[in-house]
Amino acid sequence: MIVCDLCGRAIECIQVVIDSREHDICRECWNPLSEKLAGKGRAVRPRRETVVIPPLTTKPEPETPRPNPGEPPKIWGHASRPQ
Repeated sequence: MIVCDLCGRAIECIQVVIDSREHDICRECWNPLSEKLAGKGRAVRPRRETVVIPPLTTKPEPETPRPNPGEPPKIWGHASRPQ
């Protein structure tokens, strides 16, 4: 048996968390309290919401000019400059 925090009687109680504190409340005290607290507090939001993200728009990189057939390829180094 547990003593009810509201009425002080020693009967079977349930543990209820209110304002991040645990309370032992009997069913006779809990029913009117739960009716009184119904509709109070934060609104319950759905856990998952659909979010639409626009597609990424990236500019295509310009293609490097390719040598014509039969010409040697131009090799560009990291530290070298074109001549």
